[in-house]
Amino acid sequence: MLAAEVVGVPGPAKNPATALGEQRYIVRFVEAPVASYRGGVPGLRATAPPPGTGQRLDVDSDAARAYRNWLARQQQAHLDALSNRVRRTIRPERAHQWAINAVTVRLNPAEAAELARFEQVAHIERDRALPLTTDYGPEWIGADQLWEGISAATAGERGEGIVVGILDTGINFGHPSFAATTEDGYTHTNPLGSGNYLGWCDPENLNYDASYACNDKLIGAWDFADAAWEEESDGPEDNQGHGSHVAATVAGNPLSSATVQAPTVSLSSAISGVAPQANLIAYDVCAELCRTSDVVAALDQAIKDGVDVVNESIGIGGDIFRGAKQQAYLGVLDAGIMAVRAAGNSGPGARSVDTEPVWTASVAAASHPRAYINRLVDFSGGDDALGDITGASLTSGYGPAPIVDAADAGDAQCLDAFPAETWNGEIVICTRGEIGRVQKGDNVAAGGAGGLILVDDGSGLVADAHVLPAVHITAEDGQALRQWLATGSNHQGAIAGTTITADADTADVLAGFSSRGPLNVDVIKPDMTAPGVAILAAVAADGGNPETYGVYSGTSMASPHVAGAAALLRAIHPTWTPSEIRSALMGTALPDAVRTETLAEANPFDGGSGRIDVERAARSGLLMNESVVDFAAADPTTGGDPRTLNLPSLQDAACGRQCSWRRSVRSALGQSVDWSVSYQGDGEVAISPSSFTLGPGQERSLQIDADLSRVDQDAWQFGRLAFENQAEGVPGFTMPLAAFSASADTALEFEQTVDRAAARPGDELVYGFRIAPFFSGDYRLSDPLPEGVTLDETSLSAGMSFDAVSRTVRWSGSMDGGALVLGSTDNPPVSTYQSLADFGVDAFPVPDNMCDEGGVLINGLDFRFQGRAYSELIWSVNGALEPGRESLSAVSANNQSLPNPQLPALIAPMWTDMIVCDSGALRVAIVPLDSNEFYVFEWDQVPLFDPLANAEPLSFQVWIEKGGENFWFVYGNVILGDWDEMTVGAQFAGGSLGELLYFNGAGTLPASGDVLGGGSSVDSQNLEFSVQTDADRTGLIINEALLEDESGRSDSLRTWTQVELPLFYDRFEQP
Repeated sequence: MLAAEVVGVPGPAKNPATALGEQRYIVRFVEAPVASYRGGVPGLRATAPPPGTGQRLDVDSDAARAYRNWLARQQQAHLDALSNRVRRTIRPERAHQWAINAVTVRLNPAEAAELARFEQVAHIERDRALPLTTDYGPEWIGADQLWEGISAATAGERGEGIVVGILDTGINFGHPSFAATTEDGYTHTNPLGSGNYLGWCDPENLNYDASYACNDKLIGAWDFADAAWEEESDGPEDNQGHGSHVAATVAGNPLSSATVQAPTVSLSSAISGVAPQANLIAYDVCAELCRTSDVVAALDQAIKDGVDVVNESIGIGGDIFRGAKQQAYLGVLDAGIMAVRAAGNSGPGARSVDTEPVWTASVAAASHPRAYINRLVDFSGGDDALGDITGASLTSGYGPAPIVDAADAGDAQCLDAFPAETWNGEIVICTRGEIGRVQKGDNVAAGGAGGLILVDDGSGLVADAHVLPAVHITAEDGQALRQWLATGSNHQGAIAGTTITADADTADVLAGFSSRGPLNVDVIKPDMTAPGVAILAAVAADGGNPETYGVYSGTSMASPHVAGAAALLRAIHPTWTPSEIRSALMGTALPDAVRTETLAEANPFDGGSGRIDVERAARSGLLMNESVVDFAAADPTTGGDPRTLNLPSLQDAACGRQCSWRRSVRSALGQSVDWSVSYQGDGEVAISPSSFTLGPGQERSLQIDADLSRVDQDAWQFGRLAFENQAEGVPGFTMPLAAFSASADTALEFEQTVDRAAARPGDELVYGFRIAPFFSGDYRLSDPLPEGVTLDETSLSAGMSFDAVSRTVRWSGSMDGGALVLGSTDNPPVSTYQSLADFGVDAFPVPDNMCDEGGVLINGLDFRFQGRAYSELIWSVNGALEPGRESLSAVSANNQSLPNPQLPALIAPMWTDMIVCDSGALRVAIVPLDSNEFYVFEWDQVPLFDPLANAEPLSFQVWIEKGGENFWFVYGNVILGDWDEMTVGAQFAGGSLGELLYFNGAGTLPASGDVLGGGSSVDSQNLEFSVQTDADRTGLIINEALLEDESGRSDSLRTWTQVELPLFYDRFEQP
């Protein structure tokens, strides 16, 4: 029997017109935008600021105006030529010249395919609709120390003169967080001149509306979003709350009392933005969802408006290097603007971070000291006493009252409103998942519940404001509560009611929702961590009352902390480039502070460099810069290597046993300082030079060499470089490192085990080894026995020997390599495609928020791949299967070439960007044929998300032999037209072996009716022997074995056993 659960990156609901017909496309042309133009057109001077100077693009210069006018003429010429190609006039909805040289136009798929071949078109992509992704926050990241001045001789810095652009849902114009004069009497200075405003606040703008009243704090507001997919605008007023919350967190005015009016309770706290005296411009880019074309238009306008920092807390999608939004951010960087983005809310699974551009700051979310704590108290009944349970919420107290489980009413997750009088004031237990948390409170309240206990699913606690008294508790506490409920009778308890606490011990815990790395290119993402849980800030006006507040959680709340920090740094260090600002924030962050949601130590894929401390960043002694030219050249699809980028982090997904990087640091100080560099973490890393002296402005290039030959194979290894100095007031500087210790040239898989982690003197220990080479050759195992053990030579597996002089167990032998074949047409189980629907198999239900980028974890399987037995796999909407669940996430829409060391094991019949939101179906069945059984996974009439050509919906299957290692790709209707962004292939985990039939235009695409067979195998050798611990041996026994192949490649593994005398004897062991 198969079981399933939904996994992967939640995708947004799509515009209903997702299949064929006319759609909105972003067409990027080959010429550089104004921000990136470095000359070359006769008669037109370069406009890009000189690299490494921190200078901003001068949008009012004669050169910028002249080049922009020329670019507009070029765009029109290109559009005329494109119109001739499709035999109709193409009129742009928008034209962009500042951040990106592109137009937004309406095309049908055939026209889009035709335009993609035009030599003046650099890239074309269909518009995407993406989801949106403080009181103690500023203090926790050190902003308050900058407000008071870094030192007695330094004036306080609150962001004066800095303009921050907020790309979000608009802004609450009337909120005191955005008033021109603060409650303590500070009056903001308008950099445009008092009374001069931008966008809809500008009387000369065609959309001017006096009801949108800007001021000397809020100096502009634009609306680029269409309301609810209609061709009309709803103005820049925030009607959702998200944008106001973000803007207030970045630069909201200090307020002595911000009151949250929850349905059952009111709570107050003082709040302030991180850069409270910075100016703001609001760019409304979201209606129902947030379209890429609207964000690109806002970024283009932000350059023209002269902002210093932009914040976007929205998903991204598209290609990491070539996507329209990514390219617009490259132009933003070239213009000298610091860009900050939320890392996403799709955690905690690996590879859940979005396709973040490597040139922006990407921010993870963690808790901070202030928390909204609620508790379950006064338990009675049951067989055993139950202690208080601490959770989170924003509600009043209730009870004591009877406690019941919604599962007893047939709906453990409380997915639907319960019938009236289901309960009469009881406190009802619900399990988190499937629908919104607050909706569950509504559903039990409809049934007469007096309170709610929401049991978490591992995603992390959130302080929600429910319509009834409620508390959100951990999964572990929920299990204990339900176990108590299963005993005795008369179970009662009370909800204590929310209290606001300030406890440093609760801070810096990563939110379960915060997206994790690794990224699909060799750059660590997220970059850094900031507070993003239970953040109190302004929200949209409630009716006629603009002074409203909300408590929100998300990476959307974390990124504005970093944007505010960047504004402070821009004010203090106006010559620092955006990349240098990012390096200061990352290098001086606190890596040890951050813990995962399970309170384990976080690694760089969880929280990047650590939690930022802007006061330390302002004093950073080292900076790192990278040019836009080098960023663009690092695109791996054009032969670039992201590992070469001069970033304050180090990643290599194909490190194998050794890998290297080069980095360059520059002194930010006015005096000479001696620096030393060391490595802390997995493996061995050498840095040259390991010590050096830097004078003012001097640079030093560093060689970093990692040796992972003595760490576990087939795993990510983590650590960090630590730069230390003895200068007064100069903080240390760190760089996180992540390297994978297996790669495409890894010769083998080597596993070592011991049957006991703890033992007593005289006990027997059994050591086991599994050798599974990917390549044929001769292999040698040597295992020097640790002190304090005696070998039982009769236990040696066949072929093993013992050298008594060196006390070493040895084995050697020739082994066949692993095999992965694909494309065979021999002995298929079926000769043609036939839909499972014809046999009455129902479509698999995929939730709306998973129908684009999501997938399904299927359990209860029995098959083999790469020599391993698997009982589960991840089935992706996007045309691929992952044996096992290593990634905890479905493959993304951005298909990759295979083998790829950054990807898990994959079977990819047609990996491309598909969607089952509005049409198409996924089906799965066990099909018996003759004496065999097969697992059949079907994509039935599934359309491409972006039908760039006249492609028809795709139908294909993967048949997997139950209990075996064979599989088949069975193709039904695969009419693709001109579409070529697709991968057909398979690979072992980590890219150790791979077969590629087709990738993005290269190779042979399968045709309708094809049946292609595949299979994998790995020759393996299992060995073991036993030893007896000496009667007087105590302490830790470490056994380290070495396996080598004929080319000199090696693996070294260790096992540990702790041998201790017993603390007590039972009555049968008493001496």
